Amino acid sequence: MSGEDASTVPDLSWPDIARLRIHELTAEGDGRMEIISTGMEPLIVEVWKGSQVEERVDIAPGCVDMIAWDKGSTELVLITASGKKLELTIKESE
Repeated sequence: MSGEDASTVPDLSWPDIARLRIHELTAEGDGRMEIISTGMEPLIVEVWKGSQVEERVDIAPGCVDMIAWDKGSTELVLITASGKKLELTIKESE
């Protein structure tokens, strides 16, 4: 999916915590996503490759940041300061 096609994908919502907007998904498995912290507590976003964290961003309440992953990445994990967790698996389409 190109960046142009990604604009037709609806935002993902984690109610009262975050909104996720896909900016790019490629056929190779790479991607880029905007994370909007909509809640009242800080948010940690991690990109995992197997058992290793590849990238981590801390997002303050009301702020926005971008995160990217590549073909080898396996999960996106969002964690609130109070310990709530959302895990999104990244895998190739079949």
